[in-house]
Amino acid sequence: MPLFHFLDECHEWPEERLPRWWFGGFSSLCVSFAVAPIDIIKTHMQLQLRKMSILVTIRKIYRLKGFFGFYDGFSATILRQMSSTNLHFIVYESGKHLKYVEEHSYVGKIILGCVAGMSGAVFGIPTDLINVRMQSDMKVPKGERPISTSLMA
Repeated sequence: MPLFHFLDECHEWPEERLPRWWFGGFSSLCVSFAVAPIDIIKTHMQLQLRKMSILVTIRKIYRLKGFFGFYDGFSATILRQMSSTNLHFIVYESGKHLKYVEEHSYVGKIILGCVAGMSGAVFGIPTDLINVRMQSDMKVPKGERPISTSLMA
């Protein structure tokens, strides 16, 4: 079985396009790469005990871990985007062809969107939690970190 066997199915799609879920997951991953530094700064500002400015927070992260400190927890972000976001697109794109959705256009699409969102959230919420834990563990000495997150680092 070829590595990208799912691409063989694309020839059956109109205009021989790749399924939209593939592009949705990849584009969300690209956006996450650009937004990851902002996300870790936001997380650190939320967890700080005394209020510091954004510039002080940026300097502190850089001093503790260097440039790559702005990407702590990025592996969990990748996991989230490639599972949760792709699942949203897969469920919605697959469900658009169901009889109920085609007959009852708006109601069917609303229900389908809710089902796609809930199924994506099942994978998204735990990976978001892992991401925040990995981002915030930078402040905790390695010996005092919880076992679950120190193994992932």
